[in-house]
Amino acid sequence: MGRARACPACGAAAAEPVHRVRLRTPDRHPLEGGYEVVSCLECGAGYADAAVAQAAYDSYYAQRAKYAADLPTVAGTTEEPAWVRARFDEAASRIARLVPPGARVLDIGCSTGSLLGALRRTGFRDVRGIDPSPASASVAERLHGVRVDVGTLHRLPERTGTFDCVCLTGVLEHVWDVDGAMAAVTSLLRPGGAVYVEVPDASRYLDPFIAPFEDFHTEHVNHFSGATLAALGRRFGLGTAWCGPADNDIVPGATAAVVALCWRAGAEHEGTGGRDDALVRSLHAFTARSAEAWGRLGHRLRQDLGTSPTFVLWGMGELSMKLLATTVLAERSPAALVDGNPARHGLRFGGVPVRPPDSLRGGEGPIVVGSLLRGASIGRAIAARGLPNPVVELSAA
Repeated sequence: MGRARACPACGAAAAEPVHRVRLRTPDRHPLEGGYEVVSCLECGAGYADAAVAQAAYDSYYAQRAKYAADLPTVAGTTEEPAWVRARFDEAASRIARLVPPGARVLDIGCSTGSLLGALRRTGFRDVRGIDPSPASASVAERLHGVRVDVGTLHRLPERTGTFDCVCLTGVLEHVWDVDGAMAAVTSLLRPGGAVYVEVPDASRYLDPFIAPFEDFHTEHVNHFSGATLAALGRRFGLGTAWCGPADNDIVPGATAAVVALCWRAGAEHEGTGGRDDALVRSLHAFTARSAEAWGRLGHRLRQDLGTSPTFVLWGMGELSMKLLATTVLAERSPAALVDGNPARHGLRFGGVPVRPPDSLRGGEGPIVVGSLLRGASIGRAIAARGLPNPVVELSAA
């Protein structure tokens, strides 16, 4: 059947349903209520089937991107953690095998500049970044001494120029207008230039399984595999020069399946396409396993919350949007919504604002730890404040 959105990989219009994502998003969010994840009938790529303007997300990443504030709130430091540094050093090593050290390199969606810093350490000198967030650009310049211009794939800074290599690490899964993004990328390439890409590998969402519905949320709206990335490149005259795994930690101890790929302008287009059946099976299997784990999580949360008519939800990321929509929390009233990241302060959920942790005084009700991956750091923050509230930790085991 036809869909609200074309496949981001091959451009086809027909897709089959995979899962309906139910969300309590911030008020006036374009995905309010949720959306359907579908799989393209031509190539198998997964994607959020919703008609959302790219400009809405460009504005979100400019104003509300969490990354600039993540260092002090998650890592407990204003410096780059060793595990983040190691991850991007590996990416820079892969890029160095694909393009010469004298290449001019642009990292689009560079966030706080971790890859740019790693490229510098690897021997690249002419490196530059673009990111929609002024705060992230400022952190990148402070931490790594690199030039980062404020802009997006759909609104490039003036006189950006051309490059031997354009990097898109953790970017394409976030983009609604993929065709517009790809047109911009190809316009930036010198003849024979390379594009280095990393995205979550949707063909391996169970290898390993991180958390229920981990990649089905408001930010990850495209679900690629190596094969479907190759299909995307072919549509824009880019051949796949190399493709392989690039798994890395998203927090210490939680490894995500990642696929890395290098497109090259003018390279031969290997393969004839076809549907990636492994990707399709993975999307459905991930949905089934996530549903089982989510059922257990919801049952335990109801038991642990008891009869309390209200609660505090600490951690207002993607998991909490699902908790507020599909668990016992949807039936009760929040006394407070809390997050340590200033980028989320002031967001409203059903009119309830997200507040900083220091605003809690105790007695507001049980504190529900709204994260599976960062529950330990939230637990430490609660303990450090000596709050008397009972603490409810989540478990999907």
